[in-house]
Amino acid sequence: MSTVVILGCGPAGLFAAQACELAGIEAVIISKKKPSFIYGAQYLHQPIPGLTTAETFLVHTMRNGQSEHYAERVYGDAQRVTSWDILQPVTPAWDLRSTYYRAWDKFEDKIVDQAVDFQDVHELCAGFDLVISTVPKWSICGNPMHKFPSVAIMVRPIVEFQIGGAPENYVIYNGTPEGIWYRCSSIQGKESTEAIAHPSLVGQGWELGFKVMDTDCDCHQAVVHAGRMGQWRSGVLTHHAFEATIEAISDRFGSPLPG
Repeated sequence: MSTVVILGCGPAGLFAAQACELAGIEAVIISKKKPSFIYGAQYLHQPIPGLTTAETFLVHTMRNGQSEHYAERVYGDAQRVTSWDILQPVTPAWDLRSTYYRAWDKFEDKIVDQAVDFQDVHELCAGFDLVISTVPKWSICGNPMHKFPSVAIMVRPIVEFQIGGAPENYVIYNGTPEGIWYRCSSIQGKESTEAIAHPSLVGQGWELGFKVMDTDCDCHQAVVHAGRMGQWRSGVLTHHAFEATIEAISDRFGSPLPG
């Protein structure tokens, strides 16, 4: 009987648990037992089988300026690849919140309410056939010299300006020198504006956030690190945790899905 443990109960963790279930494996989920708050205008780029409904909507992506200016504004690196370079003008999307809430209802009773540290992961690797971690990679790192860079941003759950003739669901990138905001979006009625962290925004209804970059941490090489926080790598999307789990199960145990 194959045994799998998943660290974390955010969307990435529970989507990994769904992948295990579809593969016929009942995974143990270990995490502080608290559902993640999904902030702002977010959506799934791919459905999660068995959790996502068939209902889709279209997201329209609009770009103003140049991708290099956008990357410079966000990361301070004009050559960095960003979502500006990847997203199509119109793309199908699925509702992230309802999918995650459905996953929470399904797996809540299976979550072991416990924090995990570096030493715990060693013990789990010895006791389970496969360990999948979606918790922030720094939280289980055992080397104080490893770096976990991020970029500070400011976020506000509204669109800061009127957009005439905009479609129902949209993302707008600002790659111009104008203003300090770099992206705004409205998805399924949820709005968000992201801006460069700037002192002028403090106390004006903005919250401090961050965007992960790329870590040099190579701790726990036997662990499958999944999700943006689990990998601590930019460009990772929520559904990738499901796909990474399916791939890991296939590599470790053979074909994970019937047929």
